[in-house]
Amino acid sequence: MFIRSSLRCSLLLLVTLSTQAKEVTDTLATTSGDRVILRYSVAHEGDAYSLKFSATPRVIPSASSKLRKESKGSLDRLKVVIFDRVGDFGATKWKGLTPKAFIKPSEMSYDDSKDGYYILGQSTPLVFKDASTEPVKVNFPLFVALYEKKQNYKLLTQSAGPLVVSFSPDKATKSGSTGSAASHTESVTVSSSVETEADNSDITSALQSIEMVNQLLAITTEVPFSSSLEMELMSLRMMKTKISDPDLLGKINDVLFAASQKEKELTDAATILDQAEKLKEKEELEKQKQEALQQQKAAEEQARQQEEKQQKRSMWMIIGGVLLAVVGFVGNAVFRHFSEVRSQKSILEMQESLTNQAAAEAKRRSREIIRNKAHQAMNKGKNQLRAQAQARKNPSTPDANANASKPSSQSTPSRTTPHSSTSKDKTRRTI
Repeated sequence: MFIRSSLRCSLLLLVTLSTQAKEVTDTLATTSGDRVILRYSVAHEGDAYSLKFSATPRVIPSASSKLRKESKGSLDRLKVVIFDRVGDFGATKWKGLTPKAFIKPSEMSYDDSKDGYYILGQSTPLVFKDASTEPVKVNFPLFVALYEKKQNYKLLTQSAGPLVVSFSPDKATKSGSTGSAASHTESVTVSSSVETEADNSDITSALQSIEMVNQLLAITTEVPFSSSLEMELMSLRMMKTKISDPDLLGKINDVLFAASQKEKELTDAATILDQAEKLKEKEELEKQKQEALQQQKAAEEQARQQEEKQQKRSMWMIIGGVLLAVVGFVGNAVFRHFSEVRSQKSILEMQESLTNQAAAEAKRRSREIIRNKAHQAMNKGKNQLRAQAQARKNPSTPDANANASKPSSQSTPSRTTPHSSTSKDKTRRTI
């Protein structure tokens, strides 16, 4: 009630005052379902507009987002970036998504930055020039980048819609003007239903921290808490000493109690899970031991069977060797027997052949002797008849004829006798 009444009074006061400033807190959704909460203000001097982001934007990852996994729970490494060109970033390297630059309206002028990008909350303000008094809107595509190392970033996601900023002289802070009568803050409703007010920044920060803690507690599933959640809880504890509103203190206490309860539940769950994992590891170790024992027994049984097979194989090899030796010995004996029989048969056949040859030679010799004897007898009879015929013709030389007949009769036996003796000797040697 206190907050709403104070807001109504502020609105009534703002209606009567000249509006010269605009400071906005806005929430944008990303394509992966994350949320980005940022604050910015627009200042005006002459024909120049200065867009400044007063604080580092808060990135709230969704339950199914990859931002928490990529940042390993350290959300401080997540940066919100605006690009004024799509290339030529100097020594800085951007990976992941393709950068998309904002498009300035034709009635405005803008000098490109040196780096080509702005990291919200860390870079210098963006300066535009517009001499007209008509309001101009510029759409800024936002990207969430992960800081990996020096001058190395990875673009993880982008806003589902652009950040729309309106540049108008009557809604911008004039340079050098101060005081409540010269400026005011125009509140913009964010998706968390938190209304910010410059005159009550502690209450606004507390409500934002409460909303942030509730959102982070809703997506937190493990302990320890993330650095962002721890920072918000610490901020709430520090704000308890600055805030006197009992309703808001009760909300802070409820949030802190819910955080402690959530931490206790997650700790108990982690303890139970740890015990279950230890029990599972123990069962797994026992199972591995049993499997190792079974494998050892199976290996021993297999080795025993292999040894028995080897012994049987060796025994059969010995038996086979003995049988082969016996068969070789018997075969050798049989071979030698048949060889001897064949040799004896050859000898007998040779003897028989020699005997046959000797008999044939003896027959041939006897036939030759008989033929020689017959020739000798025929020659002798022819010589006697020749001598008788000559004696009849020449009766006066009976002695010469007789002498002539004698040498012829003597020469014939001399030619046959050596031949017959030689034949007898050859026949005798052959036998």
